[in-house]
Amino acid sequence: MPTEDYTQDERCPVCDSSDLDDAVEALGTICTQCGYVIQDASIELPEEVQQALAFEPSEEETPAEWSETYTVTNSVEERVGVALEALEALAVALDLPAETRKQAATLFGEATKQKATDGRNTADVVGALLCLTTRHRGEPIPITRIAREVDTERQSLARLVHRLREDLNLDATECRPEDYVPALSRELEFDEDVIAETTTYIRRAREEGLTNGRNPAGIAGAALYGAAEGAESQRTVARVAGVSKETLRVRIKEFRNRSVFDE
Repeated sequence: MPTEDYTQDERCPVCDSSDLDDAVEALGTICTQCGYVIQDASIELPEEVQQALAFEPSEEETPAEWSETYTVTNSVEERVGVALEALEALAVALDLPAETRKQAATLFGEATKQKATDGRNTADVVGALLCLTTRHRGEPIPITRIAREVDTERQSLARLVHRLREDLNLDATECRPEDYVPALSRELEFDEDVIAETTTYIRRAREEGLTNGRNPAGIAGAALYGAAEGAESQRTVARVAGVSKETLRVRIKEFRNRSVFDE
């Protein structure tokens, strides 16, 4: 469906269609007829990507010459298109804000420039970069949650996160239980009162030594479950927190035994 932000005077430079879609704000507009990605100038992509996305055939070129040239340039464009699709799918599934999507898209551009995407599954790369982006924004998404959405093994994605962090020379980021609360509560649609109570429960759990050596996302999930007073099932909270239902149940039991949930 053509976006309302575009007029009939704005057309795809490849197929001349006006059927343009800018649903993914992170990188620009896509022609729904031929898949051409019209780059958003505000995003800094590698030079070779910009050249590929900006390429237009001259009037002198024969169809054969255009086909050969487009095949080469389209390989980069196709990778960006696949990345856009994977990013949008993850953004919807994880309810990510627009700024997070934009930063992840920019990081993908940098990874492409550094050739860190070569030979790697694009959906996995996008998942790993989203993991890094949300960590550096201070609102991490559990890696198990992302792995499930991109249909890959957690350990495999964790290794890719580590390698991309090194390839892109990014600082390591330590994630605390409270850091997971914004993203988890947003997806679970919990309000500010629940979030405030969750923070209190996490502080009490830390004082009781219940956070040591435990998955911080699981701690956040248990605290959220207690603060919401059963508004969501343990199964749902465990899924969003990226832990098993059994793990969440154990954390909740520990909290109750040590009076973390007591008023």
